[in-house]
Amino acid sequence: MSDQQQVILAFLQRLQAKGITPTNVTIFFWVDNAGENKALKAFLTANGFANVEFEFTPRNSPQCNGKIERKMAVLWSRTKSLLNTAKLPQSLRNGLWPKAFLFSILLENAIVPTNKTASAYKLFHGEDYKGLNHLHIFGEVVVVKGSNKIQSKLKNKGLPLRCCGIARDHAADCFTFLNPKTKKYMESRDVNIWLN
Repeated sequence: MSDQQQVILAFLQRLQAKGITPTNVTIFFWVDNAGENKALKAFLTANGFANVEFEFTPRNSPQCNGKIERKMAVLWSRTKSLLNTAKLPQSLRNGLWPKAFLFSILLENAIVPTNKTASAYKLFHGEDYKGLNHLHIFGEVVVVKGSNKIQSKLKNKGLPLRCCGIARDHAADCFTFLNPKTKKYMESRDVNIWLN
């Protein structure tokens, strides 16, 4: 079983848990004729997602991908801008770009374009993204409450971390932070101060 199949099955199961199923919403895949995509269709059918629609594009037809290619270029530009604004050293930047890319997608989906009446997030979920009221600058330095319960009175009680966006599947005011020393992530809402 390929990684592609597992990732897409997990995605569809997550939608199903939220009440979004192929029976009440059309889930549509537009893919090329590659063998892995035909195997994906068979795999999803075998796992209870027979109503997912597939359309296979013809060979040598890049014009079919124009819209998504432009969208990817915009998302990559935003990702680079987020990393540039954060002024991160290359050692952190190389490992942090996936978080910046996810943050770019979140912004893309949560903001209402000038020619629309609602954001893509609202159209899909039926409500505005709650985290919009809590957005902070990607890469912003913060001081987060330390995890040690008993500490010396003279010791600093906060950890200087970098904000990597809203934490997924958490409350709207919970963020993902990167500890630059350990290069590990943590989720928290216990921010003592945002340092900008």
